[in-house]
Amino acid sequence: MLVGRKVLVTTTGGNAVVDVESDNSVPAKYSLEQNYPNPFNPATTIEYALPHAGHFTLRVYNALGEEVGTLVDGELPPGGYTVRWNAAGQPAGVYFYRLITPGSVLIGKAILLK
Repeated sequence: MLVGRKVLVTTTGGNAVVDVESDNSVPAKYSLEQNYPNPFNPATTIEYALPHAGHFTLRVYNALGEEVGTLVDGELPPGGYTVRWNAAGQPAGVYFYRLITPGSVLIGKAILLK
């Protein structure tokens, strides 16, 4: 399990540190929750749930569709996860976060205010 692990992520705007946490429950379906707080400055939390183990990616894109960060990219066991994205160094605006699972793509929208 990824409990309380800090991950350094390189983005096009520089480096960002995200916290990755997991709990021990197994959800019934894939889900990607609305980030909170939203709007945010400079950090926000994204929660998602995985009912099956597999390779997953969670990436953040700007309004032009350019990738600005990869928050998760790897094999994960089933469970509920929380990722904190620190967008310091990114310009204010609308961002989209996308969770790619073995059978679906889930998308959320976040607003960074400065």
